[in-house]
Amino acid sequence: MHYRLRGQNFRDQRLFGTSRGMVNYKYDKGAKLKKDFHIHTKYCNHAVGEMSEYVESAISSGLEEMGFLEHYEVGINYYRKNWLSYEELTIYYEEGLKLREQYGSKIKIHLGIELGIHLSQIEALQKGLQKHPWDHVGLSFHYLPFEPYHINVCSGSTHNLQPMTDYGIQQAVQVYFDTLQAGIQAIDADFLCHFDVLWRNYPDIEVTPEIEKRINQILELVSKKKMALEINTSGFLHRGEQYPATWILAKAHQLGIPFVVGSDSHAPDQIARYFDKVEPLIEFVMSQK
Repeated sequence: MHYRLRGQNFRDQRLFGTSRGMVNYKYDKGAKLKKDFHIHTKYCNHAVGEMSEYVESAISSGLEEMGFLEHYEVGINYYRKNWLSYEELTIYYEEGLKLREQYGSKIKIHLGIELGIHLSQIEALQKGLQKHPWDHVGLSFHYLPFEPYHINVCSGSTHNLQPMTDYGIQQAVQVYFDTLQAGIQAIDADFLCHFDVLWRNYPDIEVTPEIEKRINQILELVSKKKMALEINTSGFLHRGEQYPATWILAKAHQLGIPFVVGSDSHAPDQIARYFDKVEPLIEFVMSQK
């Protein structure tokens, strides 16, 4: 089943001033990134700091635009709640509106949601997407079903690593790609978050011809859906390279997929982290034929 969001979304609002409504990364030499579109808050229960502190940090960092992007998951059985409940979406949204009014003369604030794909909960997830007119929607995959619980594939904690080994890394890769592909088809979103995050803890996973084929299929679907691909700078901390890998970014550029840059901040001092590494990276990727 295919769903379309109600209200204005990322593309409709033309936040980035391009014909596709996505990020325009046509740089003048020496230009700096001025937008960070992946910022969490204390409401997800694993980030720290008040929302106002993130705004102040973004202003101090010289940003012109910032995008809160909060976790929303449904039907996950995990040892801790790392996302907003349906009711908490309104608390988060209303505080964001107040900050937008308070700081509007200094920075443009966008309010978004990072949707964790759970294929058996599409209708429930859609309910959360329709609750407010989100400025942007990111798609991601965090939780791998391993009955009776879920494994957080993005976590480096021992709580998740051993169950992942028991589950089977190759099987996890297959489920990861299957879920992303089905989720992108099922829901209209604006960008795909931290693609290839599964390699964070398992860098030795071989990119076989079959895996490369699956990655290409997902990128082609992202292009078809007129989505963007996130360059997530938290990867520099986790594995010494952004998410996704540079070769994936080059393939995305060849398909005409635009990029959104996000720090995946979980603390105010993480705003715009590693942006100095992304600026030459984008120039390099866009120079590839």
